[in-house]
Amino acid sequence: MNQQVNNINQPVLPRRSRRLATLIPASHWISLGYSEDDAYMMEDLQNDMKKYCDNSGVEIDLVHYGNFGNDVPFSHHDLMIPHWQKLFKTLNGRTSVQCFDIGGIYMPISVLDIMFPALQSMNLDCLYLCTMGLESDGFQLLSSFIKHNSSVTRLVLEGNKFDDVSTAATFSDAVKDHPNLEMLSFYNCSLSSNIDFLRKILEGCKRKSRLGLVISLDSFGSEAVSVVADYISSNHLLRSINLSDNNIKDSGAAQLATALKNNTNMHGLHLYDNDITEDMESCLRKVLFDPTSIDSIVQSNHRSRVYT
Repeated sequence: MNQQVNNINQPVLPRRSRRLATLIPASHWISLGYSEDDAYMMEDLQNDMKKYCDNSGVEIDLVHYGNFGNDVPFSHHDLMIPHWQKLFKTLNGRTSVQCFDIGGIYMPISVLDIMFPALQSMNLDCLYLCTMGLESDGFQLLSSFIKHNSSVTRLVLEGNKFDDVSTAATFSDAVKDHPNLEMLSFYNCSLSSNIDFLRKILEGCKRKSRLGLVISLDSFGSEAVSVVADYISSNHLLRSINLSDNNIKDSGAAQLATALKNNTNMHGLHLYDNDITEDMESCLRKVLFDPTSIDSIVQSNHRSRVYT
């Protein structure tokens, strides 16, 4: 993807325009080979940035831009670097900002290097980084940010995929030591495509009694289900696991049901939008409350809830 981004012809604007981050109109993006729709997206992005930069009294609750629902982020152009610099310089120190949400546009390391220090100064509660094409260097910066930012309680990573085990391990270590994280979401991150990635993420959540883990739109195969079932059976402190929309079938649900019998810490297992029959739903409910006998009632998992 880097190769694709870097292949775009990049004639430069006059030095004065670059220094002052002057708005680059859609017509210029079209002259660089962008489609009309993409050209106006680039213009809109700059206008959004300008709005926050020119109105220093306006606090930012949401920054969100890009190709929604698209697995491929909108390509970066180096002409945008002065605009990113000005945006994050303006955001630096805005401690009243609670949520930062950006997605659908590729963020190279040259932009991430100026983004994360600004985010570090903002005392964020929620951070949404969606379909940004994060690679090893980007995940390393994110891991460092999480490790040194105790204010974040919700972290959503959508459409960003780990590309090596060491990066997943570094991120897992940052999560493991975070004192306040309450929700960690991997939506469409293909964790099940490499079981080692999934194991590393789960390993970082072992001691997080307040954390809800979301792994969705991941098309779980039998091996991925087994990894999660073993984790649940080990009775770690994770508060809840959301496995919605993962194409889990009755055989996988049966493994999860068996695992729940040995778990007394989890409060919720979410299995919405999977391929689970009504009979298997009944089996899952029976794990939580089995009225067959006094002993079965006592041995039921009364703490957890299963949502299907």
